[in-house]
Amino acid sequence: MDKLKDVFYRIQYLDNKNEREFQKKIIKTMEELGELAAVYLEEDGYKLVEEKRTPEEIDKHKLEEGCDVLIQAFSLLAHMGYSLSQITEMCDHKCDVWEQKLKKNQKTGINL
Repeated sequence: MDKLKDVFYRIQYLDNKNEREFQKKIIKTMEELGELAAVYLEEDGYKLVEEKRTPEEIDKHKLEEGCDVLIQAFSLLAHMGYSLSQITEMCDHKCDVWEQKLKKNQKTGINL
């Protein structure tokens, strides 16, 4: 967990050096999410590619694009001035909400 903290502070530092407008940061985050989705489309055969990748290469690419999404999300939150403590507390709360929804879904059989 200490490494994740170090990564967040590094992202926060880099974000402060980045002069990109906030709206462009949001667009960059969406781009990275689209690239992650594209890897899954490639894996499922819905996206044509010039060279077919091995499952190991696809798996590595999913990790790379997933990390790009996390970096951009952390960058947005850092840009808005949220501390790591605030982010972790809110993520913990949101996980509690998610967990409650899962429990409710299991009881009702509805998957939201």
